[in-house]
Amino acid sequence: MLAKDIMTKDVITVSPAMDLKEVAEIFIRHNISGAPVVDSQKRLVGVITEGDLVKQQRPLQKPLYLMFLDSAFPINQREIKEEIKVITAGKVEELMSSEPITLPEYADVSELAQVMLSKKINRLPIVNEEDELLGIVTRQDIIRATYLGEDND
Repeated sequence: MLAKDIMTKDVITVSPAMDLKEVAEIFIRHNISGAPVVDSQKRLVGVITEGDLVKQQRPLQKPLYLMFLDSAFPINQREIKEEIKVITAGKVEELMSSEPITLPEYADVSELAQVMLSKKINRLPIVNEEDELLGIVTRQDIIRATYLGEDND
């Protein structure tokens, strides 16, 4: 069984310029936990998830300092900057994962499962050679197809 046989073709997508509140409303309204981010040509440019939105609610971690010659130097400056970026994000493009893991429509179900498990992800966008979004496969799609013999046509 291939990705094209089980993927959801009518995918709910969001745009990079969309407000995060609007994304949250889409997640709740459609009972989904993530969505591909596509540009105006329907090319995949990222993925945003509930986890990304929840990260914004996490408190900022206090920086660790290294004392050297009576001076204090933050040792996790890059991490602090990244945390501030996440907490202050207002648009999808500021919070999304910008290098999503994808597979082609002819990927086998076993490959889909392996990638999801090894990368600890719940959904895989299915794209063509031009990175145009063709569909999406979730863990539930794999369960439905392999245990219940159903596909998403």
